[in-house]
Amino acid sequence: MLLAGTATIARQASSRFTYVNLLWLDSGLSVIALGLYAWTIMGVPFAWDLWLAPLLPITTALGLTFGYVQDGFRIRRSTRFGYRVQVGTEAPDFALPDQDGTVIRLSEYRGQHPVLLIFVRGDWCPGCHMMLRTYERNRERFLGKGVHVLAVGPDDIEVNRDMVARIGVGFRMLSDDDQLVSGEFGVVYSNPVLEMGLDYAQGIPLPASFLIDATGMVRYVSRPDRVGEFLDPELIFGVLDGLPINLSSAWS
Repeated sequence: MLLAGTATIARQASSRFTYVNLLWLDSGLSVIALGLYAWTIMGVPFAWDLWLAPLLPITTALGLTFGYVQDGFRIRRSTRFGYRVQVGTEAPDFALPDQDGTVIRLSEYRGQHPVLLIFVRGDWCPGCHMMLRTYERNRERFLGKGVHVLAVGPDDIEVNRDMVARIGVGFRMLSDDDQLVSGEFGVVYSNPVLEMGLDYAQGIPLPASFLIDATGMVRYVSRPDRVGEFLDPELIFGVLDGLPINLSSAWS
């Protein structure tokens, strides 16, 4: 279990959180863990405490490892050409209700403010809670540059309202419960293993961030092969600093 856990942590901690790369590391160390278990009990007479007691943590670790590996493989396969919306393209317009039920349309910001659009996987995702808190801590910095943050998730209004209050988020959390908008941006993929425990019939959303300038053009997209980029707002500030003033701040 320790080896499997170490493999997962090591893989995700490297190269900006490689959730979808180095998948062999988890699998390889899991095989080593099973080999060590078999070597330990080889030639030893059967005993409940020796043979069966380690199986619970081992099978739990293997189950978690399988979950991570198959999820990373599916994400990598579905995003090998990047997201559907990419840098240099116009962001598709949409209208979604926020946590208070107010319908927000992306085109309302055009000609006025850039928008940082962040997609989360849902209230069940601890990493997405981290993402929301990270951008909340930087919300005033973004506003200082005229950028408005909008979050999009697959949960309904009630769930979003509870999540926003619990986490302490000051920006709008939009409900894309049919995942049409997530599909337009290309941040939805199929994972039957996860879908068994979640009521997301349209697929599983991916964490991603898109910086859209005041003309509606996409200027930054987080990399799907480096999922951890969504936790690094400094990358977005770097892009903002390189934009012409009329594209990177509020228009008068």
